[in-house]
Amino acid sequence: MPSRTGKAAPSPSNPSSATGTNSPSEAGRLATVIQAKRRNLGVETEPASTLKTSILRLSPTSCSDEESEQREARWDRENQLREAQARRERVAALWAAANVPLRHQRPFDAAPDSPWFNALCEVEGMPCGSLILLCGQRGTGKTQIAAKVIARACRNLESSLYTTAIEIFLHLREAMKGEGADSSERRLLGEYAGYSLLIIDEAHERGETDWEDRMLTHLIDRRYREMRTTILITNHQRGEALTSLGPSFTDRLRECGGVIECNWQSFRRTDGSAGGHAAKQEASS
Repeated sequence: MPSRTGKAAPSPSNPSSATGTNSPSEAGRLATVIQAKRRNLGVETEPASTLKTSILRLSPTSCSDEESEQREARWDRENQLREAQARRERVAALWAAANVPLRHQRPFDAAPDSPWFNALCEVEGMPCGSLILLCGQRGTGKTQIAAKVIARACRNLESSLYTTAIEIFLHLREAMKGEGADSSERRLLGEYAGYSLLIIDEAHERGETDWEDRMLTHLIDRRYREMRTTILITNHQRGEALTSLGPSFTDRLRECGGVIECNWQSFRRTDGSAGGHAAKQEASS
């Protein structure tokens, strides 16, 4: 509605038309919004007072509604660019921390109607908190499936870790030998339990001692309780793998996951060298 002077009345949705974009209250609100968005992306941000000062310094004392809208649109575009860059950096950091072997970061090509691609879709279709067993002969791309799933988790800003069963047991034994062995061992198990996605490769490469079985069962049960996805990979066939992992694992698997048998033709060449099917992740795409 026009005012008595003939100028447009200030719009409640556009505080700058009433007080100017250099309004301390408006600048404070913008600073709070920027802080919240950056924290959601997991990036460092300046104190609200610093952001507020920068906003006031960049804002003219007065401007028309059209100029205000243009400036706000430009500010939004710049924020979107900064947030997109921050997200890319966050995804890259998560991927680097996931410990995916370099060999499995190379390009991997599989036809959409191939058994490998169908297995990948089945894994990705499992709900959060699933327990999944990838089993079958060597060279069928089981670890490549895991690498693809990790890349997807990184794009969703979820923490992931690739490791092997023997690496877990070696780290636990090292923790037991240090000072405060009990607390160190508990802390290490807590770290493994805390990832949104945990890949345990070479589950068949273990001594199957009582201690190893207890540690593995404890870790899987803890992640099961906290509804975090765990994928185990083994070169054993289904029956042998389930017998090796024990009844507790099999029961959890039946309840909240499944077995995916990877028994199609190996991607490796018959001369023992790797074929051209190794996987490059799209974590940054």
